[in-house]
Amino acid sequence: MSKYVARRELQDFLLGAAATYGTLWLAVESISAFFVSLKPAGVAWYSALLALAALGGAWRASPTRRIEFPIPGSDSAFEIRFGNVFDGTGVVVIPVNEYFDGELGDHVSAKSLHGQFIKDILAGQSRTFIDLTTESLATVPPEESDVPRSSGRRDKFPIGTVARVDFNGRRYLLVALSRTDLLSLKASATVHDLWTCLAGLWQGVRAYSNGQPVAIPLLGSGLSGTGLPPGNLIEIMITSFLCHTKERKVADSVTLVLPRRLVGSLDLNSIKRSWT
Repeated sequence: MSKYVARRELQDFLLGAAATYGTLWLAVESISAFFVSLKPAGVAWYSALLALAALGGAWRASPTRRIEFPIPGSDSAFEIRFGNVFDGTGVVVIPVNEYFDGELGDHVSAKSLHGQFIKDILAGQSRTFIDLTTESLATVPPEESDVPRSSGRRDKFPIGTVARVDFNGRRYLLVALSRTDLLSLKASATVHDLWTCLAGLWQGVRAYSNGQPVAIPLLGSGLSGTGLPPGNLIEIMITSFLCHTKERKVADSVTLVLPRRLVGSLDLNSIKRSWT
């Protein structure tokens, strides 16, 4: 937990406790002024008052897990919540590498969202992933063909390329974010790659979401991340969505789904205040 968030939570706790204490004290004193016999007294009553004040402080200081705010100058909204991007309904965005590799292991880590999609949604069937993406990308010209790789797919697509995949009644948008080293097979992305990826993603959302809710993970934060802290990545994603929404509407709303491990390190209310 960052020092800023810790200070904010302490401040909120103290304010919440003081407000609860004051409200309860005023209520009790007001009632007892008319009904003297009901006026509480003693250590037990005061202990109960302090306990309720502490509960009020804890409630106010508890981390906000969801926010939503309108994008200025548009009729679109941006939502941020903690959770699993695969939960719920609607379209799910999955970042992949520029080759749209489908083999778990050296090419695709099972810990990445790319890998989780293959492992959990496609039941580990790499062939299914390759067939679905090949069909989706059939009309998309690769940036480079027959790349001399020792293994994996050999068509390299531009960063920001989106493959629409429909599987078991749900739509997934696979967007090329990271670049893969030919020797180490390590995938990585720069901030410039992230910005380019987002531009392509918003085009894909316009074309393929069909009014459905769109869930997007925190791009640039995974195994092939940009190295930026989560707060900066969130600001980049909101800024990009705003810029492309100003050009032409992307969607009624999109939801940025943050990993639950970040609950204690991000102040969502602070983010909302900066955009409203």
